[in-house]
Amino acid sequence: MWNVRDCDGSSFLEMIQIRWKDHTVATAMIRDLTMYLKRVNHGRTGVYEAGLRAFHEEILLNEGILERLRSILLTMIEAERRGDATDRTVISSATKMLRDLSVYRSEFEVHFIRATSQFYHEESRQHLQDHNASIYLRMVQKIIVEESLRAERYLDPTTKEILLDVLDDELLSAHKTTILEMEGSGIAAMLGGKKTEDLKLLYALFGRIEDGVKLMAEHVSRYVRSQGAEAVNALGETAETPSHFVNTISKLKQVVDDLVREAFDSDELVKSRIGATSSTS
Repeated sequence: MWNVRDCDGSSFLEMIQIRWKDHTVATAMIRDLTMYLKRVNHGRTGVYEAGLRAFHEEILLNEGILERLRSILLTMIEAERRGDATDRTVISSATKMLRDLSVYRSEFEVHFIRATSQFYHEESRQHLQDHNASIYLRMVQKIIVEESLRAERYLDPTTKEILLDVLDDELLSAHKTTILEMEGSGIAAMLGGKKTEDLKLLYALFGRIEDGVKLMAEHVSRYVRSQGAEAVNALGETAETPSHFVNTISKLKQVVDDLVREAFDSDELVKSRIGATSSTS
């Protein structure tokens, strides 16, 4: 048994992989020999499975190696999230080994998901403090793409869905009202500035979370109502004729209708909320 204190980081993972490869090759040779001797034509004998158990019990559970392996993997993944170069091949080999040993979910995935949730809980709060809604939404979009690729590169395929759910919760659901109501850059500013691309992205991202589009539609309705109220107040303060008021409201409706079509893909929920607003204004 080698001294784990002699290896650090990716070197530790590489050493684990060398031992794992040697072990599986030897175990497979023993299995094949046993099959031949017993004249078994199909399937595995118990030798291979016994070999996997032996590696798990005698190697990974020895001297805290499994805990260190998991810690190094999580540290390398966080480093990659922060922009550092990481040996993805080593990570992929390590997670595959854990899958082969049937301990991937209990010994890695649970901890990975927890670490991901904690990481983006802090990251989202910091980004919202430092940036406006438009920049934040683009960061969220970028993170979702990066994490999807990360899952495809070196995680089990079933982990991706769980990972994306965590991102939706931490980056969007937890801050949905804050994003919509950000002063000078929230949905009112996007609508007022006719920022179609920002609104498209907002709609796409809020479509990922429960009641996201519903909440967004309520804010669109609120915007239309406030703009209508301002038009009424302006009419009372000037000598403008009622026809001018009608023209103002018509122009507002046209602008909003265009944005709903272009940015929200003519979403029926958004249209119905605006329609309800117009009928009660």
